[in-house]
Amino acid sequence: MKFRVAAFAVLTATATGCYAAQPGDFYIGINAGQTRLSNACQSVSQDVQSLGYTMSSFNCTNTARAIGGLIGYQFDSHLGAELSYMDFGKPHANATINGVPVSAYAYPTAYEFALVWTQPVAQHFSVLGRLGLGITTLKDSASALGLTSSASAQSRTGVPGIGFQYDIGKIAARLMFDYYGKVGDASTTGTTNLSSLTMGLTYSF
Repeated sequence: MKFRVAAFAVLTATATGCYAAQPGDFYIGINAGQTRLSNACQSVSQDVQSLGYTMSSFNCTNTARAIGGLIGYQFDSHLGAELSYMDFGKPHANATINGVPVSAYAYPTAYEFALVWTQPVAQHFSVLGRLGLGITTLKDSASALGLTSSASAQSRTGVPGIGFQYDIGKIAARLMFDYYGKVGDASTTGTTNLSSLTMGLTYSF
């Protein structure tokens, strides 16, 4: 009987300790991965053609590295809240337009407040669902013949996300996909759809 009681206590401790963040815990985290601006390169090409210019070469990337940090609070074993900042890097393009070399880049950053639902599916392993409000700033810049033109626009969008988490004591490893939707302004920076795929670590205290 004593053995069964002891075994039950161990199993209970294991089951309740498989989450990195316990109810009432704060946690901090870092993440890094890849940004994607889904239609950025296509938009640049279409804009040049619509102005009637001739583009003899065009190299463009709509991805860049992403890096960010967060602080969160765990209300209970499922629900938490996070405040985060993301730097999405600088997807860029180089072209020759009417014989003139032109370079340009887009630079999105975002602050986000999100509610996070943690659903355990196995010991130490959980599925994460996030729903946030993002304030995204998109800056772009273009340079030619020593001259530079730049613009900036701010967007507020809903940010859904889904991912997986593996807990190791107070540390957890994450894989997350977040979709920020359409960012920018059609009359200044132009608009593009922003998303990110990141891996990260959190530490609860």
